[in-house]
Amino acid sequence: MPLTKATPNVITGLSASALIDTTNASNITSGTLSNSRTSATSSSTANTIALRDSAANINASSFNLIPISRGGGSNSNNTAVGSSALASNTSGSSNVAVGVQSMYFNTTGVYNVAVGNVSLPNNTTGTQNTSIGHGSMFKNTQGSANTALGLEAMLENVTGNQNVAIGAQALFKNKTSSYNVCIGVQSLNENTTGDNNVAVGHVALLKNTTGPNNTAVGSNSLALNTTGYSNSTLGRNALFSNTTGHSNVAVGLAALADNSTGGLNTAVGYSALRLNTTASENNAFGNESLYANTTGFQNNAFGSFSLNKNTTGVSNTAVGYGSQYNNLTGSNNVSVGRFALFNNAAQSGNTAIGDFALNSFTTGSNNTALGYLASNIAINPTNTTSIGYNAQPTTNNQVRIGDSNVTTVTCQPNAWSDERDKSDIRDTILGLDFIKKIRPVDYRWDYREDYRVLPPDLKYPNPPIEPIKSSDAENDINKYNIEHQQYLKDFEKFNQDVEDYNKKMDEWREASKLSNIVKDGSKKRIRFHHGVLAQQVKSVIEESGIDFGGFQDHTIKGGDQAMTIGYNEFIAPLIKAVQELSEKVEKLEAK
Repeated sequence: MPLTKATPNVITGLSASALIDTTNASNITSGTLSNSRTSATSSSTANTIALRDSAANINASSFNLIPISRGGGSNSNNTAVGSSALASNTSGSSNVAVGVQSMYFNTTGVYNVAVGNVSLPNNTTGTQNTSIGHGSMFKNTQGSANTALGLEAMLENVTGNQNVAIGAQALFKNKTSSYNVCIGVQSLNENTTGDNNVAVGHVALLKNTTGPNNTAVGSNSLALNTTGYSNSTLGRNALFSNTTGHSNVAVGLAALADNSTGGLNTAVGYSALRLNTTASENNAFGNESLYANTTGFQNNAFGSFSLNKNTTGVSNTAVGYGSQYNNLTGSNNVSVGRFALFNNAAQSGNTAIGDFALNSFTTGSNNTALGYLASNIAINPTNTTSIGYNAQPTTNNQVRIGDSNVTTVTCQPNAWSDERDKSDIRDTILGLDFIKKIRPVDYRWDYREDYRVLPPDLKYPNPPIEPIKSSDAENDINKYNIEHQQYLKDFEKFNQDVEDYNKKMDEWREASKLSNIVKDGSKKRIRFHHGVLAQQVKSVIEESGIDFGGFQDHTIKGGDQAMTIGYNEFIAPLIKAVQELSEKVEKLEAK
């Protein structure tokens, strides 16, 4: 029956609704040929729902028409809503297609769901796909068991299987790769053949093409990765610049952010290993640990700001807050303790265990310090060993056990005296005449070291957190610019705080030098001891023109103002003096 203008109409039957004039009409038609012959004189505002067996020959261009059918083919288990939905289907069953040309070319594919205009339009035999969003899985033909939610998600997928893409243009360029999971706008956007990747976050793994087995969780994480594989990230901008680096682990905001080709690195903490580019086999645990490292490799940093400024130094191990903080190029150093080896920049082969151990020196190498405050006063020693609380060497090539409070060292040493290790051997020229000039004295100890004060209780300033631009959107750029300006102000204040900290520490170190300590006798010990005076021995050897190996002035090689005596060096002259006296006695007895 013909319909009338501007009236709601419901028509059922074989050729229901041969509409003559449906201007402003709202119509529901049901039948095999419903709406197959529609000629309306003015139908631009007609709203029509057409229920029929076949999707063919439905003209929706003249109406606000919603065709609902089972699609092409004879299978009755399909649902097609929209013009040309499932139009080419032959034997495919249990499919749901909602949207213009959704699953248009499907022939035998089964158990697919497509929602959105031109979603899954080219699918032919692919099965068990879920595609929701305009243009989602547009090029898929045979790929199966995929899930795509979002505008143009998995748009170029052809035969890839068992992928999950949630977000506009997620897995956009994927073609044949399988077993990928991505959640976030443009996540894994350029992936083509990389398999077994997980990307969660805005543009996570954005540029990945063929790299497999990557896991990126966080906005911009692994965004520039192309072929790098087996990387794992958790945090915004983590491993952001990585391209081909492999087997890296980055956990924390901007961890390993600048890494490009470096591999086998582990960074856990805000900006850990942030500036690393090509170096490999580094481990950084703690905020800004190994922050500035670029090409240094096989370093281990455990603790916030540990090895913070290291750039090219290799094979260093730092454990503790600020441990080896200022190291730049020094290698093969080991430090365990808060601020241990703090100021070392370019020296190598040092070992510091204990808070503030070897804290102050800048140019010495091959030193060992074990104990709280051990060797922490800047004399820049080389090849020293300091063992115990506050043990302070005074020159190079020295072993120091404990501070001035240590009065007994129990051991059974033998002095090295192998003839095969000596040359230019001669009878000693030092004997009775030399011994007679030495002044034996009794004395009480009044060590200058006892008047030293402990380092000031200062906390090293924490650097401000540098903002990271999250996208190119105008509002994000404006926000970033505001935050960056504030960061620059905070960083200027941080530099001033560091300068103030260093000034106070330098004042303490200078006051702690033996040459600057003023005694008042309040630390004088009780017992008398017996020995010689280094200054008096020095005057004897200068007057005699001899070189006595038992005397050492530590200032000659850059040490602190201290003179020491090796009492074992007196043994040979004393033996010679006894021999000379014995000879005189024998002559007297022979008379």
